[in-house]
Amino acid sequence: MDTKEFERLKAVTRDFAEATDSDLLLFNSGFEVETDATVFDAVKGRKRRTNVTVILVSEGGNADAAYKIARCLQKNYKSFTVFVHGYCKSAGTLCLLGAHQLVMSDSAELGPLDVQIAKRDELGQRSSGLVAAEALASLEERAFEMYEDYFLRILDRSGFSVTFRTASDIAAQLTVGLFEPLYSQINPVEVGEVARSMRIAQDYGKRLGGFSKNLKPSALELLCETYPSHGFVIDDGEAESLFRNLRAPTEIEAEIASLLGPLALTPHDKAQIFFLNDQLEGGKDDDQPEADAARPPEATGTGGDQPIATAGSQGTAGEKPPGERGDAAGVPEE
Repeated sequence: MDTKEFERLKAVTRDFAEATDSDLLLFNSGFEVETDATVFDAVKGRKRRTNVTVILVSEGGNADAAYKIARCLQKNYKSFTVFVHGYCKSAGTLCLLGAHQLVMSDSAELGPLDVQIAKRDELGQRSSGLVAAEALASLEERAFEMYEDYFLRILDRSGFSVTFRTASDIAAQLTVGLFEPLYSQINPVEVGEVARSMRIAQDYGKRLGGFSKNLKPSALELLCETYPSHGFVIDDGEAESLFRNLRAPTEIEAEIASLLGPLALTPHDKAQIFFLNDQLEGGKDDDQPEADAARPPEATGTGGDQPIATAGSQGTAGEKPPGERGDAAGVPEE
């Protein structure tokens, strides 16, 4: 982003904030244990407008953090809107269930509510909770089909001279013999952990949706149970069957997303969490020197010791355009 584009972004976000009486928060990050504190500090450390719009980009992460961030925004603003212009999956989807209104571009994609489980003996690798549920459902269906097929074939080939009970016993023994080695590899503790994690995500979604009133009947169950994979694309057309208050971006919202470029589309390698608009006059840190007020706090990011960009006391993206710094894009410097 060049200087001209950056100045235009500042002007457009200012106009948006004044026209809608909204703070505009960019959240391009995973949801980790530290992330909720970053958002809390950013929200509490400024004089807030009545409403908030969050440009949300996330691969997912910790369900607890997603829930706490959504509840923070619900508690501190009268109206909470989420604008998805690009990628928003898993815990990102959970967070936006708390929004009173959802805005989606043509390029936006949500994902199902899916927990990510660490793979045993695989450092840093995770698997989808939907995989375990799909595997069990597939095994159950296939086992019944095989039993039924054996049972009917035994009766047919014997000319029905074999009794139903004998045919049933033989079919059951054959089916058990084939499937027992597969079922013996299933760890019931791991299955229970997946089920519990999925239940946690569902219960969080129920609480957030109960406050926002934006979920249609059965939408939560659909998000938790019917989509086959973690990466399944839920576009704006599909989302219409799930959310009550869903719309396309306005002209000014579309321009803001366009000016932000990749920051509004795809997950960034470093967490980017900061307000794009100025806070109201008479903010909490007005008595600070200007240089100190412009400097945002730093917190531990999702990648270890990487900095997270958060809102400083003035709540803006700073004096330099995003992408023209050596560290996190869009973070102001002194």
